[in-house]
Amino acid sequence: MKRLIFLALLALIVPFSAGAKNMGPDVSKYSDQDELKWEDGAYGYHVMFKSLIDNKKPDDAANCNPQGDTCKDSSTYNLSYQHIPSDAIVERAFLVWTGAIAVAKKDQPTDNEVQLSFQSEDGKISKSWTVKAKKAYKVSEAAAGKAKFGFDAFKDTDNPQKSWFTYRVDITDDLKEIQDTARKNAAEGTIVRDGDSLFGSYTVSGLECTEDGIYQEYTELVSDWSIILIYSSIEISPKKIYIYDGFRAYWYEYAEIKVQGFTFPTDPEIRITLASHEGDPGLYTLNPEDHQLVPEGIQVRGKGSDWLLLSNKCNPAAFAEENFQRLDYTEIFNSISSVYGYNEAGEPQCIGGIPTKDEAGNCSGLNFDEIEYGMDMDTFVIDSSKDSAYASQFNKGGKDITLRVGANKDSAITNYMIVSVDTKAPQFDIPGLPEKVACTPAGATNPYSFDGKWCQNGLEHTFALRIQNWGTDEATNLTIIDNIPEGMEYVPGSTEYATSFNVVDDKKIATRWIPIPDSNGFPLKDGFKLKDPLKNCDENASYLTCDDLVVVRFRAKAKGDTPKNQIIENTATYKAAGNSSYRTNLGIPVKLRLASAECVNSQDAVDLSECGGVGAAACTKNEDCPEGYVCENETGACIEDPAIVKCQNSEITASVGKNNRGSKDGKILISNPQEKLVVGQLELSGKGGEECYFTLDQIKLKVDINANNSNISLSGFKMYNDVNGNGSADPEDILLASADEAADGEVLFPASKGGRLWNNKKNNILFVLDAKFKEGAEITNNAFFGTSVNEGGILISDGGEPKVEGKFPIEFGEFQFEPNNGLIVTKGPHDPEVPAKSEMNRFRDVLQLRVMAKGSADTLKKITVKTVGSNVVSFGSGVTRLAIYEDNNNDGQGDTELASTTEFKATGSQDFSFEFELPENQDKYLTVKAELNLSEGESFQIKVEKPKGENFTEAVGVPVFSQIYEYSCNPDVEDCGGDSGCSITSSEENSPKAVFAAVAALFALISALAFRMRKN
Repeated sequence: MKRLIFLALLALIVPFSAGAKNMGPDVSKYSDQDELKWEDGAYGYHVMFKSLIDNKKPDDAANCNPQGDTCKDSSTYNLSYQHIPSDAIVERAFLVWTGAIAVAKKDQPTDNEVQLSFQSEDGKISKSWTVKAKKAYKVSEAAAGKAKFGFDAFKDTDNPQKSWFTYRVDITDDLKEIQDTARKNAAEGTIVRDGDSLFGSYTVSGLECTEDGIYQEYTELVSDWSIILIYSSIEISPKKIYIYDGFRAYWYEYAEIKVQGFTFPTDPEIRITLASHEGDPGLYTLNPEDHQLVPEGIQVRGKGSDWLLLSNKCNPAAFAEENFQRLDYTEIFNSISSVYGYNEAGEPQCIGGIPTKDEAGNCSGLNFDEIEYGMDMDTFVIDSSKDSAYASQFNKGGKDITLRVGANKDSAITNYMIVSVDTKAPQFDIPGLPEKVACTPAGATNPYSFDGKWCQNGLEHTFALRIQNWGTDEATNLTIIDNIPEGMEYVPGSTEYATSFNVVDDKKIATRWIPIPDSNGFPLKDGFKLKDPLKNCDENASYLTCDDLVVVRFRAKAKGDTPKNQIIENTATYKAAGNSSYRTNLGIPVKLRLASAECVNSQDAVDLSECGGVGAAACTKNEDCPEGYVCENETGACIEDPAIVKCQNSEITASVGKNNRGSKDGKILISNPQEKLVVGQLELSGKGGEECYFTLDQIKLKVDINANNSNISLSGFKMYNDVNGNGSADPEDILLASADEAADGEVLFPASKGGRLWNNKKNNILFVLDAKFKEGAEITNNAFFGTSVNEGGILISDGGEPKVEGKFPIEFGEFQFEPNNGLIVTKGPHDPEVPAKSEMNRFRDVLQLRVMAKGSADTLKKITVKTVGSNVVSFGSGVTRLAIYEDNNNDGQGDTELASTTEFKATGSQDFSFEFELPENQDKYLTVKAELNLSEGESFQIKVEKPKGENFTEAVGVPVFSQIYEYSCNPDVEDCGGDSGCSITSSEENSPKAVFAAVAALFALISALAFRMRKN
């Protein structure tokens, strides 16, 4: 893009694209929540791209800078086996379109929809659809700080008549639909290669384009599209992929990005793709007045201090010299794009020819028919195994890359960058073997492949997880999560694990299998925690020689109505302390296709050698059994430990748990539909005394659906032992019972063996369900439901005649389906946990809010925070600071302060004014933080009310109540830290109450010492 150098100093220092978003340094986010990065998996990427601008001028061999001048109605990209592997599975995909805005429309909404069509290579699949962003934005809406990944735009500050925009829209489901269609169309027994189904032509049309002379004068026409495709494949080594966006023009300046969060293996390969628009070869200056001297191109740096300038044959290295000054740069903004195949690290394909000159100075290497005018899509490969300059900075053990995108006299518009990094194999990746395998009536899965067969003969299929630790440290708190594959049903009681093995015929064969109790359902669905620790294998060991191995397996049968062309898939997830989640087989699922003629006739004939073998059943020692169980020698079964004392005549108090999310005073708004909604936390506590247990036998949960009951459906009821008492259903929580539906307004939960509870602690029980409002029906203000437990609804047993007391009915709160339009302010899904007394007095999050502008975007401008009740502390006394924060990642912890005060009105009410953007139909999260300084027996509770938006002046969902923070501790049922919870915290140390307590304690200590001295 040619730029005029103005004489006026002001024109020189004003950025060309003021207010536009810089490239990086943070990873892009989709919808403010979803970080666009893929980690610890067999991930690859490819970018399809095409311009919608043509050049109608006659070819000119001497012209080294041909420019487009005419808009095209459509353009087509052909995806082939050279671009992605044949087994590629779509993980994520985005369609990106970019354009210049006609001067006559510069203040109008931009073009937020295009047409995308697909024709498969074999001609069997055709699909056309409209891709539309959520809203048609104006350029003015992409002002400083408001640009998002989904939309960005800017104006030329030199000439505001000119402006450019881009949209980036998720099309993952559309491409997955193509793969699903290919599977459904396949003949029985045919092997479908998922990547092959994506091969074909992709055509984009319908994008508004301008040929205004004001753009042509400075070669600034832009109209193009691209598809970012992230995929997984068995042919890809472990990688991390990151996307960074930054739609703006760079001119004599850098964008610097630091990529980290990984560890390099030996001789890593790094790929970098930069999407940009416009640019002109040969434009540079060594003396930019009032600007820094910046080389055009991408520079990289690893362990070393020197910057390495990337280049390839499509983007050649160049230099300029003048008055003993030299500038090394790369012709990257030259309308010649460089494309690599997924498994090639040699020379790229140059789209538009090779920019070389003959002896006469003509650009003979250009291909005018292939040039994608007005855009560059350049990929660079950094291969440490082939280039010593790269090896010196990027090699085994390295943990970061720093990138610089630079522009000199040639101004260019950047859009996004993709970085792919080879990484050290994840901790649970077994070298050379898959972690997830299937042993089926059609034969075990090939140990070096992920493909197998399923049989429709009623016999059972075994899915096995092989768990080894190939990291550098022991693995602790390792939880295994899995699901029954679609098209199959679980064989009850079939889940088991093994920890001891013999090597037979180069296979690990278990010596003994230990059952994992079902707990009224498939036990791996909510997570099974392995015994700690799992030691790490020696780096010189192999799968067979490493002693530490756990195999977890279960059985499932194909349902009678499973379609014959269905591919049955299964992937498990490992979660361990201090590690990101790991998906088995680097994210590649085990895939089973129907076998019509190779199935055995009996269960005994199924080959289990790859799944740990048959082995002996059950246990031989107590350590083989779950916590609270021992091994019965005669049967080899795990039974309840008889040494644990059973309570006698328990007196149990039932109450609402302190982390119950609901409130009797205000409804919580939920989206439609809502899965795995925690609707209540019940606390059951004994009166202390001896350590003994009682058994929870049954709970009847009352479900009260208000008006519109025919439109509200509740299902998927579950009851958990909330082990950590935080009010959330976590993997370590124990599923006690489940039910499909309510009968006569009640759900009966008969507890399993996991219903053993303890007399000297607060036992917390969670109730979870799925809620749905009838599609298409109008959601009114009385579309709500609530849950409670009535007197007599809790049955327990012990060694005597126990009884349950409490203030019945115990009501957990009400949940309202949110309306179709309006400002929504309600309690968030990760409301902060009420801490122990010793941790309470400090500056902490006390309430999470979910806010949304439904139906149209808005700006939240004000909320009011009030204290609740007559026995709670007031602002300025027990609360010395109050603040509103944005919760960027929805974890219940505030990240960015929006408003704060330490000066309070005497009314117990505080108004906060701020500006918080609410995109249309997009969940955003806030937290209220408070500096608590409570004294013994005091409590704290607030409510949020009177929120106001710029467009919506009233909100639904308010008031929103925090939990009750009570500064007390009962040592009979709580861990009070050995001092009844009276330890002084960091916050307390600065309060007058704390100082007085400390002085009093000091005098008491002195008096005690003096008394001892007198006695001696």
